[in-house]
Amino acid sequence: MQSVFQNAKWIWHTKTPRADEYGEFYTSFDYHGGALSLHISADSNYAVYINGSLATFGQYADFPYDKVYDTVDIAKYAKIGKNHLAIIVWYYGITSTSVYYKGNAALLFSLEENGDILVKSDEKTQSRLSLAYENHKEKIITGQLGLSFSYNAAREDDWLIGRGEGLHDSVLVEQTLPLRPRPCEKLTREVPRLGTLCKSFSETDTLYDLGVNEVGFLSLDMESEEEQTIIIGYGEHIED
Repeated sequence: MQSVFQNAKWIWHTKTPRADEYGEFYTSFDYHGGALSLHISADSNYAVYINGSLATFGQYADFPYDKVYDTVDIAKYAKIGKNHLAIIVWYYGITSTSVYYKGNAALLFSLEENGDILVKSDEKTQSRLSLAYENHKEKIITGQLGLSFSYNAAREDDWLIGRGEGLHDSVLVEQTLPLRPRPCEKLTREVPRLGTLCKSFSETDTLYDLGVNEVGFLSLDMESEEEQTIIIGYGEHIED
């Protein structure tokens, strides 16, 4: 195992993981103002929050026999003193698709400041099965795209800052995997590009244009006085 992880251990929230589930992991650390680097690897995908703010995300699409880890500078998200580190990991766990090769549900991380380990993944890391994501749905979009997902925002709590319901000690995952650094740069988060309303076909059917062809993530900001169900689909529209 790479020395950046030192005594870190592969963990999961349960001894009996199932396909298409979301593990949530929490710990805290004291920051003194130095260089702050997070080393992380997971099966199958992850998002990291510092003090409730999204700091980094996106596991490199790798293989169990060729596992990749990320090293990310997260100093700008930390404050002097106590900080909250929360990581959500989505374990696909399905038979291999075009975007996934099946491995064990697991998370490995190590956080260091100026070379000194502040916190690492082990059985003391608090964890649980996600309350807001729908677990074990196993809805496959296509064999190329893999799994879909569902999220119930009404079930959110304060687990990102350590006040989540049902957090408990993690379980060690027994595995020895080769590890290497990510071979390319991670995606960067930039200021969202605002869409321009082109046409309204009805109260619920409108057309927006981003004005440029590019790859990125969809960001929506909505308000409602009551709970709503929002279905998001995507595809390629070539004609018209």
